[in-house]
Amino acid sequence: MKFKYAGKILQIEPGAASYEQTLEHFSDVYVLFEIDKTKIWTFMHGWNNYFPDVPYDKWKSSRYFPKLIGEEFEISLRFMDLKTEKIELEEKKLIPIQDQKKPCDYNLFGQVIEKKPHPKLDFAEVAYIDCGVIVETSFQKPNKFEVGDFVKINGRLDAFFLEDPKNKI
Repeated sequence: MKFKYAGKILQIEPGAASYEQTLEHFSDVYVLFEIDKTKIWTFMHGWNNYFPDVPYDKWKSSRYFPKLIGEEFEISLRFMDLKTEKIELEEKKLIPIQDQKKPCDYNLFGQVIEKKPHPKLDFAEVAYIDCGVIVETSFQKPNKFEVGDFVKINGRLDAFFLEDPKNKI
């Protein structure tokens, strides 16, 4: 099960640059999406795969980026967890981690709604967590988390386009 959202792009900020053929290009960006009237900062890896001809130092003047602001895309959300713990508090929310360099670092509070074997890693499971939006994450096996449990996870929220963004600009 992959949860899909209509995410409206509100803001794009540069992340890391990659060096290919001696030109700097975006490899990662931070994107502020609006999903169901909620604003969420996300990390997007592989931006240069979508826009390989946008030099890092020209991102604000790029012909692509201004056209993306206000556009809605089908996306999925994945949470890259650093620390996960079971909690008794039955809350569903995302709280930005204060004093971080990256705007996409959160404390996630939510409920495990589904678990299944990881398609590629024998030592892991894929889990879906409802924290107000449904995010995919992975747990190492064995783990103490069952469907219905509430968890607190800190980590990074990633977004992935489920459609080619160039088709909209």
